[in-house]
Amino acid sequence: MPGYKVSFTMVGQKEISRTFATLGEAVRNLKPAWDGVVDQVLIPMAKEQFDTEGKRVGGWQELSPVKRYRLKSRPGELVTYAEWKVAKGFSKRILQKTGLMKESLERSGPGKGMGILRTTDDYLEYGTEVPYSIHHQMGHGHLPQRRILIFWKEDWQKTMRIIRKHIWKNTGVSAQPG
Repeated sequence: MPGYKVSFTMVGQKEISRTFATLGEAVRNLKPAWDGVVDQVLIPMAKEQFDTEGKRVGGWQELSPVKRYRLKSRPGELVTYAEWKVAKGFSKRILQKTGLMKESLERSGPGKGMGILRTTDDYLEYGTEVPYSIHHQMGHGHLPQRRILIFWKEDWQKTMRIIRKHIWKNTGVSAQPG
């Protein structure tokens, strides 16, 4: 019997996949399991990254200490990007100037509408439509790479547990990887 393949691709990360040698509609229709993956793996992953400023990847690089920004309130003086952000009323936290990327990935607040969540029976797409997010995820020009979404072994294991639970619940068959 052929198996069913589940794979994940994150921007900037090698694809990971698993084949299930299990029969049944539950394997062909993973759409109900995707809610659990989003709620228990992906959203907490994004939330942790923003709350800890990149702890999952050893911490995001600090904002540039170079003084190259001007403020009307301090004529003739250059300030750092962090100082400029605070003076303009933005968050001083890394990757949270307006909060739009964070909200889009946590699926909350005004940025929720820019989040990507598409599911089918065998497909889950999660991310953000915030146009500059890819430059932070990958690094670009003067922007250092500050990865928001990164799938570690424990994320993969948790995802597989959610899928196996879905298969067991709907078929009574233990879904052992094949």
